Amino acid sequence: KNGAGWVSDPRPEGTVYSSENVMKISGIAKAKAGHLMRHGIKTVGDLADMSNETIQLIGAEREARQMSAQALEKWRDEARTATVGEPPAVTDHRTAANPYEARYNDKWHDEIKNSPTLRGYVC
Repeated sequence: KNGAGWVSDPRPEGTVYSSENVMKISGIAKAKAGHLMRHGIKTVGDLADMSNETIQLIGAEREARQMSAQALEKWRDEARTATVGEPPAVTDHRTAANPYEARYNDKWHDEIKNSPTLRGYVC
């Protein structure tokens, strides 16, 4: 999932940020996100700020399948629990000039020496 430790994601598991796409909310897939976007709701923050009037308007539309006012209120409530701002940057150590140094800092030589696979080739 994370490149066997070579990709570092400092985000706590399950954390959603207000700047992220609405599809980060459970139950909102591509089709529903597209419909919300037609109403100007693109981010989790937009969803959190959705008014009761907008919920009623979207929920009443025939083409808004499975987007009842109740479902929209549930998604809005979930969006309101999001962390405000941008998610922290993900670091892919494999893209660094020296991936081992990027991943292990000052101990990168030791990591290579302790690796039965690499110590014969690198050190």
